[in-house]
Amino acid sequence: MINLTKKLLIQALDQCASGIVVVEAKGKRCAIVYANEAFSDLTGWDPGDLVGRGLRDFLAHGDLPSADASELEHRWRSRSDAPVELTLRVAPLYQRPGLPDYWMLSHPGPAAVRDGRLREPAGTDTVSGLPNRRVFEDVLHRDWGMARRDGRELGVILFQVDAMDSYRQVFGRHAADACLRKVGHAISGALRRCGDLAARVDADRFAALVGTGGEEEVTAFATEIADRVRDLAIHHPRSPVARFVTVSTGVAAMVPSGDEPAEQLLARCERSLESNLPPSDEQQASG
Repeated sequence: MINLTKKLLIQALDQCASGIVVVEAKGKRCAIVYANEAFSDLTGWDPGDLVGRGLRDFLAHGDLPSADASELEHRWRSRSDAPVELTLRVAPLYQRPGLPDYWMLSHPGPAAVRDGRLREPAGTDTVSGLPNRRVFEDVLHRDWGMARRDGRELGVILFQVDAMDSYRQVFGRHAADACLRKVGHAISGALRRCGDLAARVDADRFAALVGTGGEEEVTAFATEIADRVRDLAIHHPRSPVARFVTVSTGVAAMVPSGDEPAEQLLARCERSLESNLPPSDEQQASG
């Protein structure tokens, strides 16, 4: 049997079209420890809003999961305050034989409708094969909620491929796509922890969500990955930085506090990246 890692299993649940939420079986709160995007579509609550809070916080009506319940009829309070009627299948999850440690509640069927629009499951970037921006933001919000609950730091690295427009002009779109694919794989292949995630978040930009021992550690890791990209030795005749394709990096690490949104971490990382970008062709010409 294939040894599926926790990271692979979470990715599978993230991609699932059925709405899934996992809650603790021990304790009276039934604390939510995981929710996928499909479940977010059903209720209007982002995964980061759900994780770390008790199931009762969101129920207008309905019972908590128990050993004698295979199905639950719930009325959830949505973000818009409109009630959402859900029929949820109950499945126990065990870490060891005996009493269940968690309950998995699932809503069958295709991706749910929010604001009258059918939403597709989270997807993959077709050029790099990595998760796309939507997946990255979904996982970021989920992990932000978990980091808030655990009082731990979360880190983000942004990678901007330097002078990619010039590379595209010289070699064409297909060569540029191949280049981005190699860069993306170099970034993804450098990740060390099972919960880390790399994604393509813009045309020439990648992001990595990493567990952290502090911003200095994240900065060192970003430098290590940037060196790995340079070592691909992809020739770039018009780069203002080097003979080969390179990436500029921005880093940020924070311990969530209070009601701070995950976007604050991203904004901080954006500012870090902007300060490290090489001058553009226009800036060089004017200088």
